[in-house]
Amino acid sequence: MVQMSVSGPASEQAALARTAYQVLVTLFPVRKPIYDAALATSLQGIASGDALTNGLAIGTTIANTILTLRQNDGSANFVEYDGGTAVGQWSPTAPNNQPAIDPQWGWRDAVRDRQRRCAGGAS
Repeated sequence: MVQMSVSGPASEQAALARTAYQVLVTLFPVRKPIYDAALATSLQGIASGDALTNGLAIGTTIANTILTLRQNDGSANFVEYDGGTAVGQWSPTAPNNQPAIDPQWGWRDAVRDRQRRCAGGAS
């Protein structure tokens, strides 16, 4: 998904932590204090210096790329789905009979698989 070259040392842990942090804060900003604490914990033990700095920069680049790629993927679109009664179909369950949570993700998987087939890749 993201290919880049790095000059000098880079902390893989710092890159992974920063990527997760930035994506999560962007998608769920109300939970930022929780993510701040998790990032600080993840970065403990990584010495200050080029490896940390480069790792954080890589993480930021990867997070920005992920967020750009998913920007118009339909994951935020609301999809009405009532389910069904056939074997294997989702249906609301008692006592609350809540609607399906994020049924658009099933649609997203179908689109991704079709795009792969059209591009000649494996599904």
